[in-house]
Amino acid sequence: NATGAIKTLGDVPTDARNADYYTQLAATNLYRGETKRARGALDQALKQQPDHPQAPALRATTLIATGDIDQAGQLLDRAATSAPRDTSVLIARSYLAQARFDLPSALASAEEAAALGSAFVRVLSRACRSSFSTHCTQRRTTTASATSTTTARATSQ
Repeated sequence: NATGAIKTLGDVPTDARNADYYTQLAATNLYRGETKRARGALDQALKQQPDHPQAPALRATTLIATGDIDQAGQLLDRAATSAPRDTSVLIARSYLAQARFDLPSALASAEEAAALGSAFVRVLSRACRSSFSTHCTQRRTTTASATSTTTARATSQ
């Protein structure tokens, strides 16, 4: 669990805390909903290793979580330039597309990450596909219902 992970990470000696350590700490804090702590850990990771492959994607995820969608997009554009097929960048791009309500792009990014990534990423992609499919079906049904109600009102007038 995340609490156990935080304790374990806290046991790492200070002199052994590298960019990977701070990135893992950030991911764990982000999972726990502690965005401010995640940002602090990511600042440390990027200070130690400015070109760290996963830190920019996680930083963008913290920005998305706090509603700074434009800044997250700029950060992901830069990250994609240096690591276009990194699964963490692709997953963060999926989150960004979701925040922008661009579900086809969100699904495409998740599927691309799934094709490249671990079993966890493939499971996440399947979950996203199911969720997006349900959302799109509900949206079509709601739109069709609203259209027929509007049509019925217009014909009755």
